[in-house]
Amino acid sequence: MILLDTGAIRAFWNSHPVVSRLVDDANRTSGRPLIVPTFCLLEVEQQIPGAGITVTAQPGVMPEPLTTPAALAAAQILHRYRDLTQGMAVAIATATAPVERGEPAHFILTDHPDAYPRGIVAVSIDHLGL
Repeated sequence: MILLDTGAIRAFWNSHPVVSRLVDDANRTSGRPLIVPTFCLLEVEQQIPGAGITVTAQPGVMPEPLTTPAALAAAQILHRYRDLTQGMAVAIATATAPVERGEPAHFILTDHPDAYPRGIVAVSIDHLGL
């Protein structure tokens, strides 16, 4: 599954061709939706009013609530990696949460993959394989 972080949501708002295509594909299929942590929605909505609302209006996008375990995991991530934003820490906590029902693990789609810690699967919105 693909998880959109704050930067990927901003890119969708700005009509980035790859992110827009991924959202369109998710909208047209009844397969796996794109996952968006609700904290990333908060972060992008603070930066660009309307961006979070626009992305969640897409039928192929599924907001992922910030659970207590995810919030605590994000806090631990922030203690370890002080250069991360809160949205990045929540994206990591969400992407690395235990997998249920045999679904594959998430990767984070972002505009700044190099900002994520080593070992986290963060893929650039400009990656040629998308």
